[in-house]
Amino acid sequence: LDLRYNPRLLVIPAGSLEETGEVLEELRLPGGVRYLSPNVTRELSPNCTVTFGDRESEAKPANVIAGMGESFDDVCCAPTEEAWGLSFCELTPFQPGIDATYQEYVQLDAPVIRKISPKSAFMAEASEDYMKCAEYCQIVSECKYFSYDQRWKESEHTCYLHSSNGTNSTVVRGKPDDYCTEGETVCPGWVSGWPPRKRHADGAKVLFRSTDDLEANIANNFTVSYTISLGAVPLRGAVWVEPQICDAQGLKILFDPPRAVFYNSTAAVSVNVTVTVPHARTQLRALNAAHIRPIFFHNVRSCDVAFADVKAGIVRVR
Repeated sequence: LDLRYNPRLLVIPAGSLEETGEVLEELRLPGGVRYLSPNVTRELSPNCTVTFGDRESEAKPANVIAGMGESFDDVCCAPTEEAWGLSFCELTPFQPGIDATYQEYVQLDAPVIRKISPKSAFMAEASEDYMKCAEYCQIVSECKYFSYDQRWKESEHTCYLHSSNGTNSTVVRGKPDDYCTEGETVCPGWVSGWPPRKRHADGAKVLFRSTDDLEANIANNFTVSYTISLGAVPLRGAVWVEPQICDAQGLKILFDPPRAVFYNSTAAVSVNVTVTVPHARTQLRALNAAHIRPIFFHNVRSCDVAFADVKAGIVRVR
């Protein structure tokens, strides 16, 4: 079935190939398709070959990648169901507190920098549930930990913001009053944890290695390389790291790959990024400079806000 010459075919929803999918040996789709439902994989024969456009470089749908080095159109996509060598996007949208770490049934004995209840004049929304409490902890710069009291015996729920985790934490579980619903033992009465800011400080960040002695010269054909990796696994989506020129010093600098991509299914994946200075000898003579030191930084885009860093890893090449 050849559909390549249908430029208005942008979306292929579930059920599109129910009647013909089992007998197809090859499905050719236009390169302009923007969305391909994962359910279509169950409508086709396992031996069916699927291609997009006329060339390998043809754009794929926004919700599909062909390898872990590729990126979806949305940084909050993580690869999930696989078929025909393709992985489909599993999108995890933002909601308050989604990037925090939680410990159920834990009460902190720690300094309180802010106590928030439904009657509070400011930030009262943080008392509505423990995830909103965590989000407000992320907003308050001095907050490193939070605890949320939702025990049924209390007249109102309370959010506590802490500057540290204190000297002691207590597991509160087993007694009738330790739960959020009277007569039940499923919902915790206390929920504590820490925000993405604390996770970043503990290592949930982008790491750069072999960047201290980058010297592009004739011996290495004016090509140098270094390594990018993650210090922890993102809780959701992807982390994109893109080298950006800060000061090219009159030279042309190329990056390969232009974007390093990390997914939440992998931890600390190393990616080599090569900086190339084409025709460097000619340009150096034209600039009449013995020491040219172009500078670049890294634009980090992440669904998990713990990894977000607008300008990370400033690097100078000699």
